[in-house]
Amino acid sequence: MSRKALLLVLTLGLVAMGAAAGIVLAFEGRDQSRRTHNAYLRHANAICQTYAKRLDRIPPPLDPASPGAVYESIGLALPLLREQSAKVRALTPPRALRATVDRFFALTDQSLGHLERTRLHAGRRELFPMVQSLAAFGKARDAAKRVRRSVGFKC
Repeated sequence: MSRKALLLVLTLGLVAMGAAAGIVLAFEGRDQSRRTHNAYLRHANAICQTYAKRLDRIPPPLDPASPGAVYESIGLALPLLREQSAKVRALTPPRALRATVDRFFALTDQSLGHLERTRLHAGRRELFPMVQSLAAFGKARDAAKRVRRSVGFKC
């Protein structure tokens, strides 16, 4: 085989190996991204399951028009909700989910702020502001739930 032919064969072989390596790395990167995404959701959802069991033990107010009942119920739930949020937030989301997860936490923070104000008004026996804050909480919570579904959270 001539020197030119040998050089051509070697060059083509290197190009083919490079292309094959690139394809393998591209698919491996995609698989790694998928594994990271799934691992993140598994971890976040495990945290949520733990807190859901604890939150289920808190009875809702028997009379939502009773500021005392609302105050007590929120007082038990709010620390758990904040703790849950902090633990899930401490996880590093995959790059592809970061913007959506940030939006989820912004809405979650907003809803928890409304819930805190609801408790404050309930403690002061301010019925109308309590009901307004509770309605604002529900609206922010529902918006967070919509984003939550797009992330894949089950909490």
